[in-house]
This record gives sequence, C-alpha cells and structure tokens, in this order.
Amino acid sequence: MTLERLAHPKTPEFSSIPESDRPLIRLSIARAKVHAPTAAVIYQFREVGIFGRDTRVDHLEQPVFAWR
Repeated sequence: MTLERLAHPKTPEFSSIPESDRPLIRLSIARAKVHAPTAAVIYQFREVGIFGRDTRVDHLEQPVFAWR
C-alpha cells in the first residue's frame, strides 16, 4: 500500500456492528480486508505519520470473529 493510497479520504473504512457501540475499522489491502488491531495500528500510523495528527485508536472495535 502506497502512502498516497493510505492518505486517501476513503481509507480506512468505518462501520458499525450490533454487538458494540464502538466503530469497526477495516482497510482494503491487496484485495483483502484487514481488521483491527492491525488496521487500527496502520490507521494510527497514517494519522500521525502522514497528517501529523495525534490520534488514539483504543476506541476502535475488532470484528466479532476476533473476540474469541
């Protein structure tokens, strides 16, 4: 994934799930969906490294399949 693509306004994707009040985060990388916690770390890198924004990711949710 290039920095240009990582900086795109539609990267990452946020959605909601009925099991949680927290936003679910995911990224499309190499034709695959990457979810939290990996997507959250990459998103934090994007916000801090590219845009210089102090960003926390502890409020972001993982998909239900990762709760086990």
